[in-house]
Amino acid sequence: LSSFTGGWIVGNFSPSLYHKDYEIGFKNYKLGDKEKKHYHILSEEVTIVLVGKVKMNNIEYCVGDIIIQEMNESTDFECLSETAITAVYRPDGSFPGDKYFC
Repeated sequence: LSSFTGGWIVGNFSPSLYHKDYEIGFKNYKLGDKEKKHYHILSEEVTIVLVGKVKMNNIEYCVGDIIIQEMNESTDFECLSETAITAVYRPDGSFPGDKYFC
């Protein structure tokens, strides 16, 4: 995973295992890591918490939780512990620039 940018392993970018019409990433975070409120116009984001605990839109999620962020739905992201997630962007293409901050 350390050979890939930000843990993103499948999608329309380099390096990538496969250039497909979706994106998959395995991402590790530290306690306190945050992302500003953002949304996607062209894709849905599915986040699966593999390790740890996160907060998105003031809701806490933990191991095994699956969070679906619909197109144009905004969310923030904060790690409440050491965290590992899987993120999948779908449905109609890999759009690496499809992230808009509020």
